Amino acid sequence: MSKVNETIEDLEEEVYEDWQYEQSGIKASEFIEDELLPQIEKFDYDNEDQDYIYGTATFGLFIELIPRLAQLGYTKEELTQQVEQYVDYINNRVLH
Repeated sequence: MSKVNETIEDLEEEVYEDWQYEQSGIKASEFIEDELLPQIEKFDYDNEDQDYIYGTATFGLFIELIPRLAQLGYTKEELTQQVEQYVDYINNRVLH
């Protein structure tokens, strides 16, 4: 079994307290906003390739995350609910 699968299985057995979810959410949000999003945005919007379609990297990241979230235990319904909740979050627009 790979190390990733072992880690995920270990996480499923643990019970977390509310403060841990809040603290983890804050740390994850900071990492995403400070590290990941600037790199994706730079690639998507500062790409010098004239044939590159803006937003492809952002959408690709979304697609890559779906099976990983499923592996972590998120259901199709939970993921769909999040999409429905946030699809109109910014400027009531969807990039696709």
